[in-house]
Amino acid sequence: MAFIVCNSKRGGCWGSEQRDPNFPFKKGEMIKFTVKVLSDCFEIELPSGHVVAFPNHLSLDKISYIRVKGDFKVLSFKFD
Repeated sequence: MAFIVCNSKRGGCWGSEQRDPNFPFKKGEMIKFTVKVLSDCFEIELPSGHVVAFPNHLSLDKISYIRVKGDFKVLSFKFD
């Protein structure tokens, strides 16, 4: 079973993982998802309309790094 895993790194150490079983991605399919940075959480809106909310443990107001791992290819990434 595939999961979406969210985590944050502080002082070189990873925190607790949050796993979401709503995995709408299919091999070879191009997808678009949106990440909103809010004061208390990140909201990741998936193509299915499902929203994954992950606590903003570091109180970030912007994202400067994102890591995608696994059998997944990123073609572009856009900051608004």
